[in-house]
Amino acid sequence: MKKIIILFLSLIIFSNTYAKDLPKCSFWKAVNKYDNCIGEHKYKNGTYKGAYVDGVPNGKGQFLNDAGEIYIGDFVNFKFEGLGTLQIESGQKYSGEFLNGLFHGNGIYEWPDGQKYIGEYINGKRYGQGKMNWPDGGSYIGSYKNDLRHGYGKQIWADGSTYEGEYLNGLKHGKATAIHGETKNKMVGEYVDDYFAKGTIYLSSGDIVKGNWDKDHKQQGKGEYIWKEGDRYVGDFKDDEMSGYGKIFYASGMIYEGDILKNKRHGVGKIKYKDGQIFQGEFLNDKRNGMGKITWANGDTSYGSFKDGKRHGSHDYTYSDGTKKKLLYVKGKKVE
Repeated sequence: MKKIIILFLSLIIFSNTYAKDLPKCSFWKAVNKYDNCIGEHKYKNGTYKGAYVDGVPNGKGQFLNDAGEIYIGDFVNFKFEGLGTLQIESGQKYSGEFLNGLFHGNGIYEWPDGQKYIGEYINGKRYGQGKMNWPDGGSYIGSYKNDLRHGYGKQIWADGSTYEGEYLNGLKHGKATAIHGETKNKMVGEYVDDYFAKGTIYLSSGDIVKGNWDKDHKQQGKGEYIWKEGDRYVGDFKDDEMSGYGKIFYASGMIYEGDILKNKRHGVGKIKYKDGQIFQGEFLNDKRNGMGKITWANGDTSYGSFKDGKRHGSHDYTYSDGTKKKLLYVKGKKVE
């Protein structure tokens, strides 16, 4: 950065100093005879004014082409080489180092809308370390390759969103940490082709989600959801919902294991209660529905139908000593 500041200041004073270093070229000599002097000549694609050596622009000078673009800086054999400033007709401007007519080294590139890049170039392209600023307040600082973000970098958006991690050919790709400006959700993990693919999301609500996501930002496959209250789900996800097979560990001590559909217990499953009671059977929309069996800690069992989470209909009750009897329930209440 210090080097860029020095070269920029050098360019500011250049146009007023180069003419003092050498005498003017003789008006009577042909341009190919100009040597160690300051001259001016109209070439087929523009006009050059500056230092000549052996009939060729060498040293400090300026070139205005027919498209209205102007370069002020160092020349080597009529090529931009060294320190210089190129003002493009569209209003864009580059100030910095050149090699063989191309941006090469450290430089500053500015756009009319306020965008600005400060950093390294190789063969006319951003390559190496650099910083990009946008007029809305956003910025990127990090590594570039062939004009694209590539390697490690950090980007900040105007809405407060941030991404810090690896890039590949201009896309977020690799290990990274990102924060969404609006939701304040924090993602820690791996990106693939510009989307968060694997890792942990710390939601602003206090909940935590672990797993895999597709390019549409929907969670798929094996994962984990931890509620701030202490409940925890471990199992399958489909299209951003708990669906498939999984376990739910409740803060109360209860554990469910079985089928899940759209975030609800649905299908066949098993519940272990904190007091030792076990239910194994069918679920519908998060409630016991269908056939099931309750086993109490003392060994008693009850097998029969359930509705809306309660015993409903005929049940075969078996005591721990092997005694059996038929019981009838309606909405959880035993009918004598």
